[in-house]
Amino acid sequence: MQAPVRGDGSEIKIVDWEGSRSEVQADLLRAAVRLAGPARVSIWSATLAESARELLREAGFRPVGPQMATTIYKKSLLVRPVGEAMLNEDWSLAGCRLLDLSNWDLRELYSQ
Repeated sequence: MQAPVRGDGSEIKIVDWEGSRSEVQADLLRAAVRLAGPARVSIWSATLAESARELLREAGFRPVGPQMATTIYKKSLLVRPVGEAMLNEDWSLAGCRLLDLSNWDLRELYSQ
């Protein structure tokens, strides 16, 4: 969990969430929400497994609308080939498709 040093404590981010089983993840999520108290708790879920997104829904988490998301998240990653000829190809590196979001390990923890 992460809170801004100079913040008012109204928002807490879950920046990394791992568990060996779904039950463990659910327990960790309940503990995080309990510890946050009245603060708003957020997590970036784009690369989470469907089972983890289901746990979030069950805990009352809801997706942020597209307009709000663009005003909150400023950091980005651009993947583009240098050569124009590659624009129509399936971009890959060492057999890993670069445009498939599931091939990336993107966590808010890494962006701070």
